[in-house]
Amino acid sequence: MPDAGLGGERLTKAGEAQPAALDPKEPPSRRLSALAALQVPAFRLLWLNALSFSLANGMRMVALSWLALELTDSPSIVGLVLFAQGIPLALLSLPAGVWADRFDRRMLLAISQVVTIAMTAALAALIYMDIVTTWWLLAFASTTGAAMALGQPSRQALVPALVGKERLLNAIVLNNMVQNLSTVAGPALAGALIAVAGSGATFLAQAAILSIGLPLLFAMRVPRVERTEARTSALRDLREGLAYVVASPLIRSLFVATACIGIFFLGIYQALLPVFARDVLGVGGLGFGMLLASLGVGMLIGSIFIAAKGNFARKGEVLLWSLLICSGVVLVFAISRWYALSLLMMVGWGLCAAFFMNLTVTLIQSHTPDRLMGRVMSVQALALFGFGPIGTLGAGLLADGVGAPLAASIGAVGVAVWITAFLVTQPDLRKAG
Repeated sequence: MPDAGLGGERLTKAGEAQPAALDPKEPPSRRLSALAALQVPAFRLLWLNALSFSLANGMRMVALSWLALELTDSPSIVGLVLFAQGIPLALLSLPAGVWADRFDRRMLLAISQVVTIAMTAALAALIYMDIVTTWWLLAFASTTGAAMALGQPSRQALVPALVGKERLLNAIVLNNMVQNLSTVAGPALAGALIAVAGSGATFLAQAAILSIGLPLLFAMRVPRVERTEARTSALRDLREGLAYVVASPLIRSLFVATACIGIFFLGIYQALLPVFARDVLGVGGLGFGMLLASLGVGMLIGSIFIAAKGNFARKGEVLLWSLLICSGVVLVFAISRWYALSLLMMVGWGLCAAFFMNLTVTLIQSHTPDRLMGRVMSVQALALFGFGPIGTLGAGLLADGVGAPLAASIGAVGVAVWITAFLVTQPDLRKAG
């Protein structure tokens, strides 16, 4: 009989620590508790670290795009700065996935956060010295993008290793709930700080929040998992991960759908929302923060609903319908000139996004072996954040030519067409549960 380890783990015959499974004799209400994954101590620490990271990230998106708009008064430059942040995600996501399967995932995540803290504090100093320029913003965006690329596959790959398959959906929902809360609090806090103390204080606050969450990573007890043999080449490891993705119709379809969202919706979200706030709706920095916060409210509501619902069949079909509905919501937002209606549409956008994010990651991770998890999740990150910069740059350029409302409308229609085609042609994805 295996010996019980620390933190809800057990040791296998090979001496590898694995997350303890839930007792099948427990009543379903306990097994499906909305906080089941938080029973694992290591996951609790990762979850709290994710809270600080997501809060700072939510603040950064508002502060960076608003600062770029203040400096240049150009939507295309806002798109360029966010494009610079996304390019390292496109270039480094796949190598970072290989590293996540070869090295200590916790340490890779800590390194990424240390770099982000240093760069954020440096940008705050440049703002206070009144010497910040567009070039500094581009340097900051590209460096923090590289740090995010390093840490993202490791963070996602740690979750199933810590909680096991029984708690996987619950853990993913809890992680996304943290992001949802931070999407509400981060933009609202950033908007308030911009209005009261300026952009410098906003970036300084981000560095402080990240610093609070960093020590939690070092307190984690992470189970040992099967790793890629060190004598194999990184290129061979990468080919193995890509071959797994290509060979699986379900995972391949999920990645194509994710790329669609990266191209169309991320461009609208990142490059055009500050333009809508300032030029279309006329609500300023605080109003911009409230738009993003409303999206976070919707994502939080959606995540709570999924957590309460528990496991259910045909997740893929629910995912596709949520994206189709979302395209209609974004279209209404694009033509709205009433701030209250725009806030309501942002809540609806967030509600649909919660289904997409939770169900996509759950389906991918539940169909991927742990030894490939870092590489497969790096492809998912590439699909979303690698194609996102293309959409961001394109949305900014299109908005300069035809205006933000028409540019956003084109993106919404593009998603509707793409997802309708998926509903008709991808039976494996529709039936996935």
